Amino acid sequence: MIPAGTRIAYLGPRGTHSEHALTAYAPDATREAVASIAEIFSVVAQDRATAGFVPIENKIEGPISATLDGLLRHSPELEIIDSFSYTVEHALGVLPESPANEKQECIEQVISHPQPLQQCSEYLLEKLPNAEHISSASTSAAAKMIAEQKLLKAAAIAPAKTLKAAGLNILANSIENIAGNQTRFVLFARCDSDLRQPRAPRQRYVTSVVVDPGKDRQGLLFEVLELVSVRHHINLLSIHSRPDGKGGFVFHLDLEGHIEDKAIRTCLKALEEYSLHSTGETVTIRVFGSYPLRQFYAQPFKSIGIIGGGGIMGQWFTRFFREAGIAVKLREKNATETIEAFLNTVDVVLLSVPMHAVKEVISEITPQLKPGQLIVENCSIKSTALDLLTSLAPQGVEVLGMHTMFGASATSLRGENVIFTRTGFSGEKSQAFADIFYKYGANVSHASAARHDKASAYLQSLLHLVMLSLAEIIQKDFPSIDELEKFSTPNFRGILASLKRIARQQPDLVADLQLQNEEATGVRHRFLEVFFRHTMALDRGEREHIIDAVSALQAVVKDDED
Repeated sequence: MIPAGTRIAYLGPRGTHSEHALTAYAPDATREAVASIAEIFSVVAQDRATAGFVPIENKIEGPISATLDGLLRHSPELEIIDSFSYTVEHALGVLPESPANEKQECIEQVISHPQPLQQCSEYLLEKLPNAEHISSASTSAAAKMIAEQKLLKAAAIAPAKTLKAAGLNILANSIENIAGNQTRFVLFARCDSDLRQPRAPRQRYVTSVVVDPGKDRQGLLFEVLELVSVRHHINLLSIHSRPDGKGGFVFHLDLEGHIEDKAIRTCLKALEEYSLHSTGETVTIRVFGSYPLRQFYAQPFKSIGIIGGGGIMGQWFTRFFREAGIAVKLREKNATETIEAFLNTVDVVLLSVPMHAVKEVISEITPQLKPGQLIVENCSIKSTALDLLTSLAPQGVEVLGMHTMFGASATSLRGENVIFTRTGFSGEKSQAFADIFYKYGANVSHASAARHDKASAYLQSLLHLVMLSLAEIIQKDFPSIDELEKFSTPNFRGILASLKRIARQQPDLVADLQLQNEEATGVRHRFLEVFFRHTMALDRGEREHIIDAVSALQAVVKDDED
């Protein structure tokens, strides 16, 4: 919250998008209109204003070059302390006496700031292909120019209320190329400013950094990006290059996270080490500040309720979603809160319960779901849970299937498989939910319920049964499988690791995988047929039978060493 009376410089004159955005962001601040973005930085650096409010990126046209250049020029004396996204709508206006009110083709000039001219380029190309585009210092300056100079054959692009304030008529509203056009603004101040806010819990942050190579170095950008993204697993939100004034470029990076985060601190330290040692002290790293992340894309949900949150995977999901900046609420079997009260406080419901209990849970909660909510089941068998959900969920409730193909010991999603099963009730929230897993490195795939359950019958049901049978046979001669360690081959060590993972599973889960997957019966019987055929061939001493089987295996399995 910006204190009342805080003096904030913005791109004027009055009536610009910047002023409208600043009014929405800090309605009680004292606004000081400044002629250019470069001057805003100077005003704050010279202590003639407490802070500056400048556009930094537009949803359509991308970064605002003057702001990036100003940040670099005044670093490290100034830093970004907050950000704000503002929906920008452009209108086209002319004088009341202009002939364009009757015939728009009379417009010979369109005047505005360069950014709105670009953001409305499609409209101008279609409706006014022959009009000259003239750049002005701001949108309000364009409207003022037409009004003061009585330019009858000129039109201004500006906010509708700015055009009206200048006495112009509105010919067209919302003429920007993309609906929902937004501009992201940042508030910056001197590094010793009292406006700096303490870090807020569960708020997502961005740390803005610039890498100045100093002089040309082959592969430098690749090395920096590898250090950030590969070695330190930092999500790179954006990267922009700007001329350095010496014939080279500087690179502006936005890293997801706060400078107080251990991962960000470690990454920045590594960047400093890189600049000092790997490049011969030619590279400079500057940090423009850590501030709340305001994305153009608004995630369609803010909270997730996990039913079964006290379980092993429930605890994993809780950590994961909270680290992703999403509020999490847990519900256990012995909860005193009513299911209706619980569901009323969340946007997404995630079922993380044993398969043998999922039918009962679904029957209990579906009558209380509300239109607009998303329910996700994370079961190893899709058909039963999804069929029940889609038949019972109220109209307007999204339904999505998910199967996380890893255990609670996973410390990262990178390289882990997550399968999603969309239904006729899946929509925007379902896609956004899957995108979270993709963002953090999961191998995201989609499969129908039937295809998923067929694969599960082989990779879980049958595999568990084979491993259990193998363990029982071995135990006849070796009561502890560990006794075989000194005899083990690489193949058996892999099998032993699988046996131990299965032994750590809940017995009910292993049984459910056998009994609740309708595909499992056919798969295990086909396995028995093949196993019996191989066994009989060996009993008859048919060596070629096994050689042929190995050849067939080699034909379908690619050897990584090839």
